Formats: sequence, C-alpha cells, structure tokens
Amino acid sequence: MQRKKKRYSIFKEYKETWNFLKKSKYYLLGSVLAFILFFIIGFFVPIPDIIMNMIKEWVSEVLKQTEGLGFFGMWFFIFKNNVSIAFLAIFLGLFLGLFPALSLIFNAYFVGAVTSMVVKETNISEIWRLVPHGLFELPAIFISFSIGIKMGTFIFYKNPWEKMKEYLKNGFKIFIYFIVPLLIIAAIIEAGLIVFLK
Repeated sequence: MQRKKKRYSIFKEYKETWNFLKKSKYYLLGSVLAFILFFIIGFFVPIPDIIMNMIKEWVSEVLKQTEGLGFFGMWFFIFKNNVSIAFLAIFLGLFLGLFPALSLIFNAYFVGAVTSMVVKETNISEIWRLVPHGLFELPAIFISFSIGIKMGTFIFYKNPWEKMKEYLKNGFKIFIYFIVPLLIIAAIIEAGLIVFLK
C-alpha cells in the first residue's frame, strides 16, 4: 500500500517555522542585547586609527562598486550583500555558533563606529536615512545571528545528529520564509533612498 504524500501547505509551514522561531526567543533577545552593547561601544568609544582607516577603505570600496548604479543595480548589490551575511550567519553557526557570535560583535561595533563617523562628519539628521530600511533589515539580521548561534548548540544534545537535522531544516525555512522577504523589502527601501534622494 502506497503512503499518501503530504500536501504542501504554506500556512502550515509558516506556523511550524514561527513556532521554532518563538522557541528561539532567548537567543534572539541575547543577540539584540549584544548588538546594542557593541553598537554603543563602537559609537562612543574613540575609534582607533586602524579601525578608522578600515572604515574609510570600506566606504571607498563600496562607493566604487556602486558608482553609476541605477535603482535595480543598487537593490541587487544591497540585497546580495545582506542575504550573504544572513545565510553564512545561520549555516556556519553549526561550528559551535562561533561565526555568528563573532560576526554579530564585529558588525555591531562596525555599525556603531560608522554611525559615529557620519554624525561627526555630517550631522545627526543624516541618520534618518537608516531608519526606514533598518526596520526590516535589523530584524532579519538579528534572526540570522540568533538562529546561527542556536545551531551550534546541537552538539550538546543526546542525539546531536537528529538535532542538527532539525536545526538545519528549520534554519533553512526561516531563511526562506522570513529573512529573504525582509531583506528584499529593506533593499528596495535603501536603494530608493540612495538613488532617488541623493
């Protein structure tokens, strides 16, 4: 007797993925608090010259890569970079969660330092440009880091390989159902602000 194939239900998939995300709430909270802490450090602690030079080189490189890009080119550039960070943060988390944890700290500090530099060299009103796309981008990045860190805990369970498979399955679904849509919207807003409000 043939087994009946399960019918795919997008609503069921979203519900299951949302439940997994809810069970990860403490990892998410920890990621948000860590980000805020290292953002504050990056913003208020004087930036060492070596970090300042890295920031300036990074800004210069980004400006070179995006020079002359229209809306769709800019959107793709932003989306590609963000989605790569999110993907690596989740799936490299299998290695004891080290990559997403270190990446979270570095990115928070870097964003804080860049924000501080922008405020000093222009004025605080320029920060408003970060708010619209940040409402979508930051949740996506926080979820990526938190799920990635959780991924690394599979080894502490009695049946680690089963737990790893469960985490990989749910991590992939979270990436597709939540993170990618959020980053698509964030990139649309950010590209629009850059291209149309120069």
